[in-house]
Amino acid sequence: MLATSRPAATEHRSNGHLTAFLRGGIGVLVGALTLSLVSAAPPAGAASVPTAEPIVTATIPVGTNPFMPLLNAAGTTLYVPNDRSAAISVIDTATNTVTATIPVGQNPIPPVLNSSGTRMYVANNGSNTVSMIDTATNSVVATIPVGAGPNTMSIDATGSRLYVPNYTSGTISVIDTAAGAVVATVPVGANPYRPALNLAGTRLYSANNGSDTVTVINTTTNTVLATIPVGLDPWDAVLNTSGTRLYVPNSSSSTLSVIDTATNQVIATVPVGSNPYRPQVNLRGTRVYVVNQDSGTVSVIDTATNTVISTVTVGNQPKSGALNAEGTTLYLPNYGSGTISAVSLPGVPSKPQRVTAVAGTTSAVVLWKAPASAGGEPITGYRVTAFPGGATCTTTATKCRIEGLAPGETYSFGVVARNPIGFGRPALSNRVTVFSATK
Repeated sequence: MLATSRPAATEHRSNGHLTAFLRGGIGVLVGALTLSLVSAAPPAGAASVPTAEPIVTATIPVGTNPFMPLLNAAGTTLYVPNDRSAAISVIDTATNTVTATIPVGQNPIPPVLNSSGTRMYVANNGSNTVSMIDTATNSVVATIPVGAGPNTMSIDATGSRLYVPNYTSGTISVIDTAAGAVVATVPVGANPYRPALNLAGTRLYSANNGSDTVTVINTTTNTVLATIPVGLDPWDAVLNTSGTRLYVPNSSSSTLSVIDTATNQVIATVPVGSNPYRPQVNLRGTRVYVVNQDSGTVSVIDTATNTVISTVTVGNQPKSGALNAEGTTLYLPNYGSGTISAVSLPGVPSKPQRVTAVAGTTSAVVLWKAPASAGGEPITGYRVTAFPGGATCTTTATKCRIEGLAPGETYSFGVVARNPIGFGRPALSNRVTVFSATK
């Protein structure tokens, strides 16, 4: 079991689950139980594409009390902390087998990796330590004492600073990873849990479960800049990629607070399911996925309107998972079911087809066919870009004229489709030479 320093709302533990949102098949062995993931085959002749609505495609039995797996950047390795066995399972996602089991401290919390993936750090909630792991050898190379009840951490982009929330101590330990030592301890609110660090590494946001606040920290001086009131029992602070929005689930309010980081003000409060947990934000910042532990669901939020557009039923007591870079695959542990749910999420459109350019007088007309896949969402438009020069046109049709091109210049044109998730990949046209008005 977790130490008593862990937040009460995280102690809904029985026989352990992982829920995964996947599109392909996966089979994994953790401890004594197997994970087998099979997603439904597409219709004959159809490509494997995201579905219009997120759906569970598999339920996978795993070991006792797995807790929030971590995927490396390449998606080749999955790290699963096993709460009651004081170990990390290392899974090769190509072969779907456990390749190593790393002993760590008591009650390991979900790990973090440095940007190169060479070092992994695990907070051991029951031991009040952090394990530093060499991922090449899958061995612990240092054990660092921190405050009481360390929880899920954040690491900066350079891998030089690690921020450890100490739930019982009400502090953040700042670790110099080169020295393997704590260099600062910052007092925050009561019961801090999983801080969020912006990409520049200049601001750290700590959700304080016992104070119903978020603390904003200047990481250059390790001092508090602001304290933001939110809902009841906030768990996690999660930033979008641009760092402009902070999303904080309030477990006892069943809401998500949306904070504008420029003003440090709450700009929206979104009702979600019961006992919401750490959200995931896709790379484009267009969707937020909030795990509702007591509801056994995931709320899908459109960030343009800050409204729930879909609710997905998963397993018992789901925890926060790992979202792949494309935003189409989410590994989500169902802590109370001993399973992984596999849910396919909508993505961006595929490339437009048959892109053809026809030269005109200081202009060109570009025509194309719609993409084979809309990504599970309706296509809202297209953007055409001329190379060289960068002239553009936008349209909702499958034809567009670009004006103002240089006579005698040879161009090609890239066309991208867009849906509510974002822009897809470009398709290039043939090359054409634009003629002058006298031709």
